[in-house]
Amino acid sequence: MYLIFPDDSWTVGPDETDVRKAVTGLTHEHWNLRLVKGLSSEGDEDWDHPDLDWYVQVACGGVYGVPEGTYQIEHRAGSYLRHYCAFTQDTELIIRALTGFAQMDETWITGIEWELLEFDDHTRELLHLPDNHPTAPAMPSPHSDRDTSPFDYE
Repeated sequence: MYLIFPDDSWTVGPDETDVRKAVTGLTHEHWNLRLVKGLSSEGDEDWDHPDLDWYVQVACGGVYGVPEGTYQIEHRAGSYLRHYCAFTQDTELIIRALTGFAQMDETWITGIEWELLEFDDHTRELLHLPDNHPTAPAMPSPHSDRDTSPFDYE
């Protein structure tokens, strides 16, 4: 498991102390973190590795229309078809989620209201902002009735 910092440096096997320091250190200049499953502990830099599609990433507010004091958290569960997003102002929830993901604790995903992001099948570009995004138009998602859950990993 890699915790990748805004400057593209990383640490292998992060614990809660590493995660807490990284999350509380987010700023407008250094606004995002990524926690990536897999890869070897020997520093394998195969960035095309399939496990790179299993990750959690966090951005702090003040960027991309997300209000100050709010975090945007995303989780990709193996494919762009299972890419979820949520927003929270709860720093401890973000730290718990990232730490749980890093420790492969299956409860890390609870307590967060996830929304499925939809991507174009050909370009893999995001089709629209999540309904709960601060800058999204006030309209329902065309697939809001889709029976998809961030708990479905298969």
